[in-house]
Amino acid sequence: MIAFWVPQFHDLGLIGGFLNTVRGACQSCVMSPLTFLQKPECWLQMITKYNATYTAAPNFAYELATRKCDEKSIASLNLSSLRGAFNGAEPVRWSTLRSFAKKFGPAGFKLSMFKCLYGLAEHCAYSVGFRNLYDVPTVLDIDPQVLRQGRVIVRSKSEHPNNIVSTGVPSPTMQVEVRVVDRETRQLCSPCIVGEVWVSSPSVGKGYYGKEEISEDTFRAKLNNSDHGNWITDNGSFLRTGDLGFLYNGELFITGREKDVIIINGKNHYPQDIEISVQECHNEIRPGCVAALHHSDAETGTDSLIILAEIRNQKDTSSEFLQLIIDEIARIVPGKHGLSPQRIVILKQHSI
Repeated sequence: MIAFWVPQFHDLGLIGGFLNTVRGACQSCVMSPLTFLQKPECWLQMITKYNATYTAAPNFAYELATRKCDEKSIASLNLSSLRGAFNGAEPVRWSTLRSFAKKFGPAGFKLSMFKCLYGLAEHCAYSVGFRNLYDVPTVLDIDPQVLRQGRVIVRSKSEHPNNIVSTGVPSPTMQVEVRVVDRETRQLCSPCIVGEVWVSSPSVGKGYYGKEEISEDTFRAKLNNSDHGNWITDNGSFLRTGDLGFLYNGELFITGREKDVIIINGKNHYPQDIEISVQECHNEIRPGCVAALHHSDAETGTDSLIILAEIRNQKDTSSEFLQLIIDEIARIVPGKHGLSPQRIVILKQHSI
């Protein structure tokens, strides 16, 4: 039994929900995404009512359910029937996995139920993530300063962890092969070096309709060596995902999207990490309503960071109140990311 609310016009809903129901000859129960957004506990109540074995949702859904469900609603839940709670379609946060498992532990949920996914539409949604290397998802604390230089150093203990969650290991039964590649040389990256993720499998699409040139470069990329991937079924080529990551003990870790990376002073900064730091620095900042933007000044030839953040409180908009939030953002971002925002803009709700 699959229980989900992600709509059919989204890869995770169409392939992960509707088509998987047909492929597996199983049953599914489906909820409107609007119902979920209005009352997140309805999703968990649906899992309880139908003894669902699988569910899937983006990371924000697990975070929203953790924030919105009260103790009274948890008492009526039973999530012990789940074999897999798939988390994908956006960056997966260790803080979300940990807080969800803790809050819904009394309802029978276990951290091992989480299966963190990585995929993209060009690969028919799923690429990696159906199984964990160990019982629970692997989490690595990566030195953020070294990561900005495109390298990986795993820390054992640190005062401010920079946790990155594994998407699991490639599935042999799906014939998925993953490589981490230097985009300039098209050679495999050395261990602990961040590169572009390339994928080879029978699930790779044929290309973008009517765009042969970009399809050739994206869907039929070749390494600058004799490695031709799953050549029997994929014609000896790879799909260039445009995502950045690294392999560690056979597991894939995604660090960000190539096109989204903010490059300032020769260092890579991942906007989603900056946005999370801003979101968590003050309780008046609305979750999921922060944007870290790269600004390039053509006249001066300089690059800078701009932060946009929505706030909850619409009554107190005094300059003193807003300045407190700005000062906290200005303190946190350089400390965690080694980058000072040139401008911080505080916005009312629903502005972004």
